Amino acid sequence: MAARCNMLSVLIKVGLDEFAGNFDKQKVSPDIVCFLSAPEVRQLGLSRKEEMIKLRMECIKYGANRLQMKTIKPGPPEFVIPKCILQNLTDDGFLISDIAKLLSVSESTVYHEKGVEERKNGCLQRRVYNVKGPNHLWHIDTNHTLIRWHMIIAGGIDGFSRLIVYLQCKDNNRAETIFQYFLTAVENFGIPQRVRSDKGLENVSVANYMIQQRGTGRGSMITGKSVHNQRIERLWRDVYLGVLVFYYNLFYFMEDEGILDPLNDIHIAALHSTFLPKINDKLDIWKEAWVRHRMRTVH
Repeated sequence: MAARCNMLSVLIKVGLDEFAGNFDKQKVSPDIVCFLSAPEVRQLGLSRKEEMIKLRMECIKYGANRLQMKTIKPGPPEFVIPKCILQNLTDDGFLISDIAKLLSVSESTVYHEKGVEERKNGCLQRRVYNVKGPNHLWHIDTNHTLIRWHMIIAGGIDGFSRLIVYLQCKDNNRAETIFQYFLTAVENFGIPQRVRSDKGLENVSVANYMIQQRGTGRGSMITGKSVHNQRIERLWRDVYLGVLVFYYNLFYFMEDEGILDPLNDIHIAALHSTFLPKINDKLDIWKEAWVRHRMRTVH
């Protein structure tokens, strides 16, 4: 209850109390706000970068998000910036100046932190990804970039070959929809040994199928945080840049011009009728190009 009161007071303080119902429904408290990615924050109703910065600046004062000082030594104090916070902010496109302002530290503190420094030099050390062979592990997920307009992108990728087994845009992410995409992929490429996904309810039918086909006690269906689903998270970044960013900007432009109202069911139905086929065509073209593009040989 205290966490909810804190969240409400924070939202009121930064003038975003209109979104309080969304935060309460998802049980989001101030101490976890800085761990949310930009798409996750957008799902709570915030759409502008300025709103996100304002909220995160206030929430950084709470709990685990407070910056800890390193061992005291001569000179100005140095702070430890949690890697998860840095990664979320840099991945979401925040500039070093934005991050410094958000965390109330100098730009040099952010710049010299190991995570940001490695990203700058292009030598980020990632966990070694190891898969035995094709169809050993599929990664599946849904992308909510276009959720404002009731569009979901469902995707699956083979962890070894990085072959995209399915990639479709739909007006829902019901379990039966995801399962149908998965079954079509199975018909085309065979049943994988294991599948990895997040814990979303849309994956329940796939989980039941994998357990029936491959058995229990062997990791037939591996669930966890989507940020640990490396292959699909990288895929989503590339899909966004290759396809989705165009429609994301276009739909916002249509709203700004008064052409599109996302709260009008008729507008959304017309948008789906016009653009869902176009988006899926673009996804198909992009998927074929992905198959041909050069990849690093290290798995």
